[in-house]
Amino acid sequence: MKSLLVPVDGSPPSLRALDHAIAEAKALGEGAVIHLLNAQPPVPSAVSDFVGRNNIDDFHREEAEKEITAARQKLTESGVTFRTALLVGSPAESIAQYARANTIDEIIMGRRGLNRLSGLLLGSISTRVLALVDQPVTLIR
Repeated sequence: MKSLLVPVDGSPPSLRALDHAIAEAKALGEGAVIHLLNAQPPVPSAVSDFVGRNNIDDFHREEAEKEITAARQKLTESGVTFRTALLVGSPAESIAQYARANTIDEIIMGRRGLNRLSGLLLGSISTRVLALVDQPVTLIR
């Protein structure tokens, strides 16, 4: 069984990466599984002083659902076996940890996502993922 990890944030590049992964999974046949991952950045700790933990959890879940809905629909329509994970944490680190914990064979991701500002200031998430993982990473424009 081949496991493909596709991090999605609702951006066009992440959905194109999913299209690529679906085509690859179909070519591999029945044993292929796509892991669809959305990683929400944590809210600043000062926010939790004013907002309850349940409200923060609800916020992360709602944001993740907005970002993953189109991808989940594409996968359902494709007929490819998939799993969904919604995590909270640094996106690059969350992707790397998930890949290690779930024996992912390949990561397929958009080269640029919705958070362009962090890419300009801190280095892109895709670049950070490349530095953190041992699996092959395919970047899609």
